[in-house]
Amino acid sequence: MTTVSRKHGASRKHGILALAGGVLALALAGCQTVDDLVPQAGVRNTGAYPDLNVAAKGETAQLSGAETDQKVAELKAAQAAAAAQGGGGPSTSQAELRGKAKEQQDTLKEIEGE
Repeated sequence: MTTVSRKHGASRKHGILALAGGVLALALAGCQTVDDLVPQAGVRNTGAYPDLNVAAKGETAQLSGAETDQKVAELKAAQAAAAAQGGGGPSTSQAELRGKAKEQQDTLKEIEGE
């Protein structure tokens, strides 16, 4: 029959106590959240649920119907002016499109290091 000396028995007790203390510390740490430890600016607990049915207000002045129509007319005039100068239209020349495709392939090979 083997017997455990007092020296080993005491060390076992200390190990069990340390383990129990660690488990207790982890359990208590789980009760706290980061929000409880570090309050956030502008946030407060009112104890009531928020009313999500309240319509949000714009932070800036909204455009009226007349202002919207004016801006659309300005944009259409700028679009017509650009079209009259011959710019902004899609390329339909096959040779030009093939040249751009070749240029893109060369650029891709340069990026990939081929």
